[in-house]
Amino acid sequence: MNYIEQYYEQIVTGQIKVSRKVKIVYEKLVKDIKTPKVVKSINGETEEQEENTYIYDNQKALDAIEFIETFCKHSKGRKFAGKPFILELWQKAFVSAIFGFVDGETGFRKYKKVILFVARKNGKSTLAAAIGLYMFLMDNEPGAECYSIATKKDQAKILWLEAKRMIKKNPMLLKRVKPLISELYYEEEEATFKPLSNESDTLDRIKCIFCCSR
Repeated sequence: MNYIEQYYEQIVTGQIKVSRKVKIVYEKLVKDIKTPKVVKSINGETEEQEENTYIYDNQKALDAIEFIETFCKHSKGRKFAGKPFILELWQKAFVSAIFGFVDGETGFRKYKKVILFVARKNGKSTLAAAIGLYMFLMDNEPGAECYSIATKKDQAKILWLEAKRMIKKNPMLLKRVKPLISELYYEEEEATFKPLSNESDTLDRIKCIFCCSR
């Protein structure tokens, strides 16, 4: 049983309490695992209608989880600093949903946009930084551009600095990535990871990762 089904099973049995919307989302994901979904869309280049069959590839999901737990380390707190980032079940299910659903023919990911609402002090920056690094390093996308975005530059740098610290704490990653003052540079693919902001009067904290990749 994969992590999405494990998580949903614990929701249904009451072992884990979630909102109604979260339950509906994972109920749909489980159905899509069991019955691959055919999606009709218009090709932006050819303007022709296409049919894409999206399957669940559990190995792709496990690859992302393994990367995070093997190469990404916590950077803060006496209890966790320097230790591997071992994902909780809900995090494994979330990562699985992002990377596991792919086009059965091309292998490209189904989900291009993901929104995660998490209460303060629950490690959202750590999780987002780890996901960002996986896309930054493992998509084999030449010239990939990965961004941490917020309304204020200091806020945008919170997530980016977390990713930078993860690079510095792992010798294998540090061999591949140059941590510069204002960006991370992956020379092999000429890819960059930068913090960006839209300076405004609002202090709403918006942490996003956009990655030009599969």
